[in-house]
Amino acid sequence: MTDAARLLFVDDEDAVLDGLRRTFAGDTARYDLHFETDPRTALDTARRVRPHVVVADMKMPGLTGLEMVVAMRPHLAGTRFIMLTGTADLDTAVDAINSAGVFRFYTKPCAPERLRDGVAAALADLRPSAAAGGDGPAARAGLAALNRLSLAVIVLDASARVLLTNTAGAGLLSAGDGLTLGVGRICRAGDPRQTAELHRLVRAAATGDGAALGEGMLALGRPSLGRPLSLAVSAIEGAAGAADALAVLFVADPETARPPAPPAIARLFDLTGAESRLVHALAMGDRLEAAAERCGVTIGTARTYLKQVFAKTETSRQSELIRLVLTSPDISACP
Repeated sequence: MTDAARLLFVDDEDAVLDGLRRTFAGDTARYDLHFETDPRTALDTARRVRPHVVVADMKMPGLTGLEMVVAMRPHLAGTRFIMLTGTADLDTAVDAINSAGVFRFYTKPCAPERLRDGVAAALADLRPSAAAGGDGPAARAGLAALNRLSLAVIVLDASARVLLTNTAGAGLLSAGDGLTLGVGRICRAGDPRQTAELHRLVRAAATGDGAALGEGMLALGRPSLGRPLSLAVSAIEGAAGAADALAVLFVADPETARPPAPPAIARLFDLTGAESRLVHALAMGDRLEAAAERCGVTIGTARTYLKQVFAKTETSRQSELIRLVLTSPDISACP
């Protein structure tokens, strides 16, 4: 790979690609240019080239531009996507484009200067995300490890702008059912009140304001009327309060996420059966009151169990505890 910014253009019409080649012909010293007519071939090219910016047509045979973006995003955490769309598609495309995390979209035909400016803006927007880990082998290995988790992991800056997600996080944001990716890649909840609370917790975590963060937990309602998402907000160790302060969301979907079973939790953390059942209920998204009822104990007893669990797991907040449990292996089948 060269040190130049890598751009990938995808359009099923050769004439359009020829026009894009002419538009960027004078920028070969700054840009490493790649062109594909088949969106499926573009997926392989994207994995090999790891482009900084992808410019794609909205409508293509076999795989739409949006479907291609959703398929690329788990492998290209820092890439910015620009979509070209026909005027007739615009009204129906806006919501889908926002939920898929596309940086910008332009109607066709797009003036060359406008598209060049869009690519420059995408590259400028990309630079701050180096704080989330860069593009080196260690960063790619770390992301590959995160991608093995069923738990959604989303890294944000203090303004709640998404910098990095694992595969589960990308899928959650693309689905738009409780969490969405809005304009400017700002992470948003399903309604303004919950969005404001989410942003407050992210700021508190990123700036190290433990008093404002509190438990750092949030249950997010969903347009699908499914069980609420269980979200824990934490600071990234060593980054809180810094100029490039970051926060991380750990999001469990009770419809799909499965924490280790109570026996595994008990063995992993040396808990009693009653304590492990309570922790399992909390990890499944129950509030403490609901978890106590599920376990057949009073709320006072549940609080006592929780204090004992904090001591045994060396945690101090429910958000820390749930993060610990959800990122632990299920050893139920181990001898």
